[in-house]
Amino acid sequence: MGKKRCFIAVNFPQWLKDDLNNIINQLKKINHREDINWVKSENCHLTLHFLGYIDERQIEETKKVLSFILSVSSPTNLFLDNFDYFPSLSRPRVFFISLKEKGNSLSSIQSKLGLNLEKIGIRIEERPWHMHLTLARLKIPRPLKIIPFDFSKVKPVPVKSIELMESHLSPFGARYSIIQSFPINH
Repeated sequence: MGKKRCFIAVNFPQWLKDDLNNIINQLKKINHREDINWVKSENCHLTLHFLGYIDERQIEETKKVLSFILSVSSPTNLFLDNFDYFPSLSRPRVFFISLKEKGNSLSSIQSKLGLNLEKIGIRIEERPWHMHLTLARLKIPRPLKIIPFDFSKVKPVPVKSIELMESHLSPFGARYSIIQSFPINH
């Protein structure tokens, strides 16, 4: 069997995807630029690790790593924080909502996953991990017009599971499917 393009992510509840869709639609109305690729709200997720193309053996090993780490981890809540850009405001290429959590449960899970994925031969991102929710990618590095938004009014987002995902690329954009969901048990 061939390799699959995989990543590990937190998927969001439908109510948040609906809120994000409203935010994206408001931003589209004031940003009439051809160089913006908006994320479809149904594809919004928080990536913990992008695994790249991995074979069936690596998928099974990744499942074992996820199962073990999440069996001794605690659920958490995420909070939407503010609009921001990667790599910087002066050279914006990715427009996102920064996320935060009280405590560091998810940050700890992400770190432990990284260490264990490397042990099974999966290369992980070397740049520091930043919790964020991508809204758009910019072909021309110019900041967007922003709407004022009070993120404190958005209720906490519960994180009770983490998914091993497959990414299917097509000319119409990416489509994601869940390979397996892993509850956070502790």
